Amino acid sequence: MNIGTKLTLNAIGLCSILIGLFSYLSYNEMRQLYDIAEEKEMKAQHRVILNQMLNETKKAEAFSSLLANIPAVQEAFAKRQREELQKLLMPSFEIMQKKYAIQQFHFHLAGLVEKGETAGQYSNAVSFLRFHQPEKYGDDLSNRKIIVATNVSQRQQKGFTREEDGLSIRAVTPMFYQQEHTGSVEFGMKFNTEFLKAEYGIDFALYVARQPKEGEGVKFFNFARTFESSLDSKHDLYLLDNNELSSILTTGHRYITPKIINNKPVVVYSDIFTDFSKKVIAVLSVIIDRTDYLEAMEETQKLILNTALIALLVISIIFFISGQMMGKLISKVAKAMEEIANGNLNFEMCSTRRRDEIGMIQRAVMGMSKSMKDMIDDIQTTVTSVQNGDLTKRVNTSKLSGFMRALGDTTNQSVEVTCALQELTERNAKQDWLKTGQTKLNEQMSGTQRIEELAGNVITFLCNYLEDVQVGAFYLVTKANHLQLFSTYAYTKRKQLANEFEFGEGLVGQAALEKQSIVITQAPEDYIQVQSGIGESVPRNLLVIPFFYEDELTGVIEMASLQEVSDIQLEFIEQVMPHVGIAMNTAQSRTKLQSLLKKEKAV
Repeated sequence: MNIGTKLTLNAIGLCSILIGLFSYLSYNEMRQLYDIAEEKEMKAQHRVILNQMLNETKKAEAFSSLLANIPAVQEAFAKRQREELQKLLMPSFEIMQKKYAIQQFHFHLAGLVEKGETAGQYSNAVSFLRFHQPEKYGDDLSNRKIIVATNVSQRQQKGFTREEDGLSIRAVTPMFYQQEHTGSVEFGMKFNTEFLKAEYGIDFALYVARQPKEGEGVKFFNFARTFESSLDSKHDLYLLDNNELSSILTTGHRYITPKIINNKPVVVYSDIFTDFSKKVIAVLSVIIDRTDYLEAMEETQKLILNTALIALLVISIIFFISGQMMGKLISKVAKAMEEIANGNLNFEMCSTRRRDEIGMIQRAVMGMSKSMKDMIDDIQTTVTSVQNGDLTKRVNTSKLSGFMRALGDTTNQSVEVTCALQELTERNAKQDWLKTGQTKLNEQMSGTQRIEELAGNVITFLCNYLEDVQVGAFYLVTKANHLQLFSTYAYTKRKQLANEFEFGEGLVGQAALEKQSIVITQAPEDYIQVQSGIGESVPRNLLVIPFFYEDELTGVIEMASLQEVSDIQLEFIEQVMPHVGIAMNTAQSRTKLQSLLKKEKAV
């Protein structure tokens, strides 16, 4: 075995080890990136489910707080006038059942001195009036911890409570009359899994821990889920068994595990779920289809393997040629091959004009050196362009063939993977931005707010969250075919326009008439101005958006910016407008209800 062959075999062995190690490390790194992206998506969807459930809690809180502070209701409850309470509130309850999914509406007494063998004992919760079951009252509710906690602390309690058949969403507010505690009022909301599935397209399961009997461990049952299973009962455990759920409940740590649902690979992200008193009572599991992730990892694995094999083939060929030349032309081309082995492709070889075999070998070495240099330069240029944000740059393989073309194609495939990963990251960032904005806007609209306060909070949040928006105005329909300005953001001047519009009048009225958004990219220079402490500027881009409640126009929002409104900003506006319509309708309904109650009391 000559020295050339020995060098070739040794070099191929060493390169195989290095390429194998590099491929292994690259695959592990890519797998970690996929796992991180998958976990971020699961956390985001878990937050969406929790936030939606908390929104239902806030809705129950708003209703109970509103009724607990109506004087006529306080007086009738203090005087134990069941008929008067039914007369005042039964019509409103029927409306709330239909429009807001109110499941329970219940007044409780703060306590009752019992008779007979239990004389002198005090119960902290006694039913007084169930609007959903008026015929049932007077029963002891001391086993309802949220009611007892409200009456004992005389403070509002809200959140989830554990019932015999699962979980319920409750808000209980203490009642007072002439500064004396008289009892409490409770609202219960429907646990709507169908809405969560339809609205957000998220699959999840909620496992509730039963109250353990003495000497027994915790037993779970499946309270709700949004996907089909092969089990006989919808309450049977699926995906996670009792031991896994007990471990999550005991440790309080999130639990991530791969599973199979309907022959599809999924990953289950589970975390604890607490009741109104922050006691852990359930486990919420979010299920994500990981088919795309697994396919992407498989493609990445194939790409890395193919790249490694091609690289090994290329290096093997190079070292084989180098070894043969080392054996035959040791005195002529040893230095040249040494330079090539060391990666220096800029050297010059003398006597390349020879017509014999030595000259041919020398010219072949120089030609190979030039081709490799051009390819490496092209690859470096492509990598640099991609790093600088130019994702259109590719290695030109049109004039290449053999392993050089394969190397160029492999580089281009690597660039394609990089582009795909960047697009996935941008898409996830876009979804996070949209979902975060919806959550923050819901927080701004939560609670009991006056119409003007709610309008101000909405227009201020939208202008700030969209960043490029400098001016905003919030109009509401106050009467038939008429809009009135209720709140503004950085509003200073409008050209010859009033703060009230008829339908079809101006951009605001036209948007209301057509019930469609209007986008203007070249507004007149004197239409509106933005003022600051250092001068004035003219926004040339306008966005006028109507919002509705149950297909009925509620109002119009107008915003102006110096920059053109982007597609993601328009998508965000379109997604949140239905929520604005619901919140504004709730505020208007609350105002009307208060006005009606005041009129009835006056009568």
